[in-house]
Amino acid sequence: MNKIFHFLLNFDFIGFLRCCGSCPFASLLAFLLTLTGTGIFCGCLYYPVRVSIEQINNVFETEYIGYEW
Repeated sequence: MNKIFHFLLNFDFIGFLRCCGSCPFASLLAFLLTLTGTGIFCGCLYYPVRVSIEQINNVFETEYIGYEW
């Protein structure tokens, strides 16, 4: 644990660039696209899931599934 804090406090930006420079840029781009797609997917599904839970509760007249997150 101490090594992690030591690394964070003595962060070497040149070493960071050297490390990222050895990584293929296509992989970094793919990683950023994956993160962006996951965020959009989660954001787009929030409303439909909430409405579906409300409809299930109304049809079956139950409160087994709470939709107030």
